[in-house]
Amino acid sequence: MTTSVDIPRIPVSARTAHRFIEVDGVEVFYRESLPERSDAPVLLLLHGFPSASHQFRRLIDSLGRHYRLIAPDYPGFGHTRAPDDFTYSFERLTDVVEQFTERLGLTRYAMYLFDFGAPVGFRLALRHPERVAGLVVQNGNAHPEGLSDAARAFTALTPETPGAESTILNLFTLAEDDRAHSTRAAPPIRHWSPRRAGCWTSTSWTSPAASRPNSPSPTTTGATSPPIPPGRRGCASTARRR
Repeated sequence: MTTSVDIPRIPVSARTAHRFIEVDGVEVFYRESLPERSDAPVLLLLHGFPSASHQFRRLIDSLGRHYRLIAPDYPGFGHTRAPDDFTYSFERLTDVVEQFTERLGLTRYAMYLFDFGAPVGFRLALRHPERVAGLVVQNGNAHPEGLSDAARAFTALTPETPGAESTILNLFTLAEDDRAHSTRAAPPIRHWSPRRAGCWTSTSWTSPAASRPNSPSPTTTGATSPPIPPGRRGCASTARRR
C-alpha cells in the first residue's frame, strides 16, 4: 500500500543582476531581474526616501521570473555616484532617470512610484506619456492638497527655522520609528544613523555630496516626496541603514 504525500512547493527567487551604467556623467547603479521570457513586460521601480533600490529586492525576487523589473538608485542615493557639482532637483533626477531608460532601450514600461519616486515618475510620464503602460502609485502626491498636516509642517521647514535640524534628525531616532510603526504592520527599523542634511525649494534641491560607506548599505541624501508649492522651501536629512 502506498500513500501520497503533498510536498510543499518552494518558491524559486528570480535571478537578479546588479549593474552600473554611465548616464550624463552619473554612474547609476541599478538592479534588474532576468525573466524567463525575453519579451517579459517591463516595470520600472522608483524608490522612496530615505531608501534606495534595495527596498524593492523582495518584490524583484517574487515577480522577476515573469516580469523585467528595473530599479535604479537616484543620484545621491544608494550606490549611484554623481559629480560633486551635480544639481539636486526633481527635474535633474528626472533627467537622469529619463536618460537611464533610454540607455537601456526602454520604449514601453509601467512604473511603480513609491514616495520620493512620485515627483520623479510623474515628471517622466509627462515627458513621455507614450512610453508609459501604467502607473502604480504608493504614498505619493500629485498636488499639495494631498499632504497631511504633519507633512505640511515638515515641508515648511527652512534652514532658518529654529529647531529645524533637530526636528529632521528626530525622524531617524528609534523612538520616532517605534511611534510611526505602533499602528502599522511593518516591523520597526533598528539601526538608523543620521548623516547629513539638505534643503530644497520648489524647483531645486541642494545638499552635500553623500559620503559612500564601505558596506553595501544604502546612503541617501534627499527630501520628502511631495511636490513643493512655488516659493516654498524645506529641509531633509540623510540616513544610513546598517
